[in-house]
Order: sequence, then C-alpha cells, then structure tokens
Amino acid sequence: MDKFTPESIKNEPSGIIDVPQDPTQDNFAIKWTAKFNAPQKGRYTFVVAANDTAKLKINGKVICELKQGGHMVPLRKQTAEVDLEQGAIPISVEFWEKANSQSIILAWKGPNSDHWHWLSREQQTSFLKPK
Repeated sequence: MDKFTPESIKNEPSGIIDVPQDPTQDNFAIKWTAKFNAPQKGRYTFVVAANDTAKLKINGKVICELKQGGHMVPLRKQTAEVDLEQGAIPISVEFWEKANSQSIILAWKGPNSDHWHWLSREQQTSFLKPK
C-alpha cells in the first residue's frame, strides 16, 4: 500500500475507523495509522473482520491478514494475540475494497479481560462474536 499515491487524506479525530457506505464505490483502498495506547503490559487480543482484503499491523508487524476472497464474499474474521508493553504502540489498518458492500471491523481486549473495545464504527454482528 505504501506505493500508492493518496487521492485524499483525512483525519479521524474520533479514533474510530469507518468505511463510507457508497454502493457505487468499488476498487479503492484506505489506510488508517495511529498509536494504540496499551493501558498495561501484557497479552492483547485483536480481531479484524472484512468482506474484502484487510491487514492489521502492530509495531510494523502484520498480525492479521485477510486476503481477497472474490466477488460477493461474506464478512470474514481473524483473531491474533500479541504481547505489548504499556504505552503508545504504532498500529495501522489497511483495507482494500473490490466490489459491493464495504465492511471493516476492528476490536481489542486487554490482558485478563473478556471486555471488547471496538475501534470501528461497524461493530459486532450476530455471526461475529470474538472469543
């Protein structure tokens, strides 16, 4: 994605990622970059779900990657665990939209916690129940 030239650059001051819903828009990519504030040292669980292609990087390392599944692919998810130090950690999410609906979901939970924190406007659906 680093080889692309941005068509536009926007700030997401809410810290929540969102894909604009426009059924006429296909064949585009979005990259979100931020600092994830890990409240404590420990093992964190992240879940990313998308209907096309998505990649989640933490500290520059790919921890989740969903490769394009083709036309009319349902939402797919991947979960990964990563050990983090307390503090601000570089995070990026890359999303490629091929066709039809645009969906990206991102959430995390911290060490010894069952509570999910949603980082996407679109959240848990009836079939996406992270463990």
